[in-house]
Amino acid sequence: MRLTIVTPRKEVLSRDVDSVTLPGAVGEMTVLPGHAALMSVLEVGVARWTAGGEMHELALNRGFVEVLNDQVRVMTETCEVGGEIDIERAQKAAERARERLAQASRDAGIDVTRAEYALKRALIRLKVAGTTEH
Repeated sequence: MRLTIVTPRKEVLSRDVDSVTLPGAVGEMTVLPGHAALMSVLEVGVARWTAGGEMHELALNRGFVEVLNDQVRVMTETCEVGGEIDIERAQKAAERARERLAQASRDAGIDVTRAEYALKRALIRLKVAGTTEH
């Protein structure tokens, strides 16, 4: 089956794969060849695929997936493979998000949902980058 991942800026990936696991709105979903037609919302998380016995992954931002006729099309705001992730930047983003969450009980002006999203995104990026902090 064919996996294609695109962002508004570019086509990130287009290759034949054996399976794809994506972070759906209600949990992870795995797509195998012959999967029924599907459209779904994607959440921040790790996208994984196998090809030729090798596992690959990338940090995925929110987006959508369409599965039709052994074509898996992922449309996402942004995504990054481990080698592209700026670890220091991701660590700083996680630290800032944790600080905002800690201040939220004292400051009603802090958007808790946004801070939680930022923390989750930073931790996913660190996980895909292979760091121990996540």
